[in-house]
Parts: sequence; structure tokens; C-alpha cells
Amino acid sequence: MIKILFICHGNICRSPMAEFILKKMVMEPRWAEMLPEGTQFHIESAATSREEIGNDIYPPAKAKLREMDVPFEQRRARQMTPAEYEEYDFIIGMDDANIRNICRMCSFAMDSDGKRPADPQHKIYKILDFAGIDRSVSDPWYTGDFAATYQDVIMGCEGFLNFLATGGRHIISVKTMCDSDAYTIANITPSKELMYRAGKSIFEGVCWRTPVAIVCGKGNNAGDGYVVAGLLKDAGVDCRIFLIDENRFSGDGAYYFEKCREKCIPYEQFVGTADDTKTPTDLSAYGTILDCLLGTGFAGDVRGITAEAINEINRCGEAGAYIVSADINSGLNGDTGEGSLFVKSDLTVSIGDYKYGHFMGRADEAMKAKVNCDIGIELIG
Repeated sequence: MIKILFICHGNICRSPMAEFILKKMVMEPRWAEMLPEGTQFHIESAATSREEIGNDIYPPAKAKLREMDVPFEQRRARQMTPAEYEEYDFIIGMDDANIRNICRMCSFAMDSDGKRPADPQHKIYKILDFAGIDRSVSDPWYTGDFAATYQDVIMGCEGFLNFLATGGRHIISVKTMCDSDAYTIANITPSKELMYRAGKSIFEGVCWRTPVAIVCGKGNNAGDGYVVAGLLKDAGVDCRIFLIDENRFSGDGAYYFEKCREKCIPYEQFVGTADDTKTPTDLSAYGTILDCLLGTGFAGDVRGITAEAINEINRCGEAGAYIVSADINSGLNGDTGEGSLFVKSDLTVSIGDYKYGHFMGRADEAMKAKVNCDIGIELIG
């Protein structure tokens, strides 16, 4: 059994919201499928102060939980005890002040930065750390914004469960991923090497049904596809690249596309219905289709030739082709998981760390299965 204690200042707003939100989440089928079979939870909440001892959940917090169909029950605020440090596996605060007060109550010092506890059993966390966000959950007692607090708690709880399900990996924002990628390239690993690792992770993570179609957009997501094509060629697997725009490549993408040309890997322009001089591209002959159209940075509505490519991929998927998406399904927003048109995959291979869009919005509709591949990006922010 995993024992979790959520902590806030008074135990009438943020920590009971987190308690009941997580209690609801762990009953959802998607988490039951992701977590080790038989995982059980004991979830409670408490305060660092004595100011609200004995009081029930603050009425506006109840109203927000009720609005979002989160079951809750009457309870009395209580203060955390030092003995609970030994009893619980995770002690999760809402803000930096909570963390300092937990440490004070347990007679622990703080690290030199004043933000992280000198925590001998590594049990004390701030909830948004699990979402890769370095800030606190704002206190609605002061802000009055229970909607913002609810959303922060949702992101933190999603991140926490993913942390458990993936053995310690976080769910992060697209911005955090971009910043971390840039930092790693500037200080640790060249960009071409990271692209190669991404493509290699996809290549190794898929049971390929031949022949393979690799449908590529214009950015680095396409570059991952070119790496995969080269590795498939080396392995003797028949593959063909379909380009949305044969004249546009990212810098590293152009490098790996040229490698594909050197290996005589066939490629062609993806043709849509708008071009009445050519026959539209038909991918129905392919056993596996790799979606490398759009990356996690995409937002908005898919249009034009890219929309036609997504529709063709989905048509073939419905007919029995095995569909794989590189990093995230093209058409989904990497932060929200929303999209009006998106690739529906049998497998999505996330690169670096999972993003919110892998779990939120329409992610369950888009992805039958997903796996994350660590390629050595140093997480910052």
C-alpha cells in the first residue's frame, strides 16, 4: 500500500482538495491499467498550523469539488504530527512555506537553497514538482480563485501518479521540455546526437509490420522519422518516406534526410486531393505507418495537406495498419491533449519525458498505448 499525506497551511482548502481528487483518480481505469497490478492507496491530508483544527472543508472548496464531480465527505481539519513522517511514503505540500513547516515539525534542516528539505528518507515533495513546474499552488483562501487551485492540483496529482506508474519520470509542460532540450544541447549533448537517440528509441520500441510508411512534416519530429528510416534500412526492413513539403526541413532533419538519400531510401511527396494533376497518396499497402508530422509544440487546428495526411493515416489504421506516433500524436496539443483532428495511434513513443498532453484532454481517445523513452535530456525548470 502506498500511503500519501497532503499538507497545506490550514487543511481546509488545498490539501483536502488534493486528498479527494487523488482518491477519485486512483479509481479510474486508466490509472489502474498503468500502475502495477494490485496497487493500493491510503490517502489523507493535514495542516502545518493549528488555526483551523476541527473545521470542515471550506465551503467554496466543497463547491468546486462538487462542480467537478469529485466525491468528498465531511471531515475535520487536523495538524500533522512528527510521527507521520515515518508512517507515510509521500508527504506532499502545496507551497514552499508548507515544506519549511513540515521540516520544522519533523526537526529537519533545510538545504542551503532554503527550498528543499534535508529529508533523510526522501519523502517530502511539493505537489507541482511532479508536474515539472517550479512554483506553488496558490492559496485560494487569499486569491479566491478555486478554479486555478483545482487545475494546479489536477496537474500535480496527474504528475504524481505518472511518477509512480513510470518508475520516477515526471509529466512536464511543453515549455519545460523545450527549455530542457535547449539546455542539454547547449551544455551536454549535441542536437544531432539527441535526434539520433530519439529515432533509435522509436526504432527499438516498435514491433514493425512491413512495409513501413514514414509520414514526415517539416520540423524535428520529421528528423526523428528520418533516423528511423535509416535504421530500418540497415535492418533490411522495407520502408518509404512521405514528405508533406519536400523543400522544407529543420537543420538536423536535413542532415538525416540526406543520410536517407545516401542509403537510397525511397521518398515521395504526399499528395492530397487539392492537387488535381496527381493521384492522391494511398497508404493502404503499408503494415506500419509512422506519424512524424507534428511535434509537441503544435497548437491550433490542423489544416491543408497535413490534415489530409492525418485522415489518410487514420483511414489505414481503421483498416488494420499498425499506427505509431513519434513523441505525440500529430494534431494533439502537447499541454492540453486537445485537438479537433489528430492521429489515432496503436502506440505513441514519447521522447524525453511525458507531456501533459499524453494524459489530458483527448489523449485516451488518441492513444491505445504509450511508452516514454529517456534520451538523456537534462530536466530543468
